Parts: sequence; structure tokens; C-alpha cells
Amino acid sequence: MTTTQLAPETDPDTESTEFTDFYRRSFDRLVRQLTARLGDRDLARDAVQEAFARGWRHPSAPDWAERGDAWVHTTAYRVAVDGFRRGGRFQRATELIAAAEVQTQPPAPLDERAALVAALRRLPEEQRQAVVLHYIADLSVHEVAERTGVADGTVKSRLSRARAALAEMLGPDAAVA
Repeated sequence: MTTTQLAPETDPDTESTEFTDFYRRSFDRLVRQLTARLGDRDLARDAVQEAFARGWRHPSAPDWAERGDAWVHTTAYRVAVDGFRRGGRFQRATELIAAAEVQTQPPAPLDERAALVAALRRLPEEQRQAVVLHYIADLSVHEVAERTGVADGTVKSRLSRARAALAEMLGPDAAVA
């Protein structure tokens, strides 16, 4: 007679506490990161909330302390993009971005944060992703490279191009590191 050894039972209370602690520590930060990447705080908040809900239900969700940020950020971004595509908003967003790029008039005066978000929206997705992960999520170049699946040099190049583009968009008084 063969016996099958089962994986040890996990304590649902411990898992619940770990997830809850991670949620409390990370929700606002992840919303800020995704807002910078998407340019829409409400969309970012909804997407992060949905990602957390999926993580709660997902049987093979990550170890929250080790990989939770990356998992929620990636899942939330995919939720947002899928929402754009399904709702027809993707086409509208593309049209708005294209219209903003051909404007010859300087933008109306905005506070610095709004100007930065508007400038981030105009960056190519790869550059915007690198900027958000490196400067807002405070990841090293190597960590950004691992998360995005590209070489360290590619991340450095994207950051350099993004800084140059942001400096041009935000004007000579902008402090670009």
C-alpha cells in the first residue's frame, strides 16, 4: 500500500495576517506607482484593488513579503490595460495622447505634480515603466531589468532617454536627475 505524503497544512490565520499586513503597507504606494504609469488615479486605485482581490483568491499567489509588490503591480497594470481594451477606452486614450503630442500651444499652467504626470503620459511605455519603477518604486537598475525582462544597459538607456524627454517637456527649470 502506497501512502501519499501531503503538503503540510498552512494556518489560514497566519496567511490572512500576512496578506492583510502586506495590503496595509503596500496599497497606497502601489496606487501612486500605477497612477504615475497610467496617468489616472481612479483607474490605478481600481486596478490595484482588483489585483489584491485576485491575489487573495489565487491559490498560487506569491509569498507576499518577498514577491508581493511585483505580483500586484504587474497584475494591476494588466487589469488596467485589459479594461482599456474591453471598454474601448484604449482607442480613446491613444487618440488623446496623439492629440496632445501635436499641440503647438504650451500647456496651461499646472502644478508640478500634474505637469509631471502629463509628461509621463507622453513618454513611450517602456520609458515610462522604467521611470516609474526606478524613481517612484525606488528599484535599482538591476531590479528594474529583472522585473521587465531586459538587460541592465537597456534600462539605463530607457532612463537616459526618458530624462532627456522629460527635461524637454518640463522646461529648463525642471530638476531631472
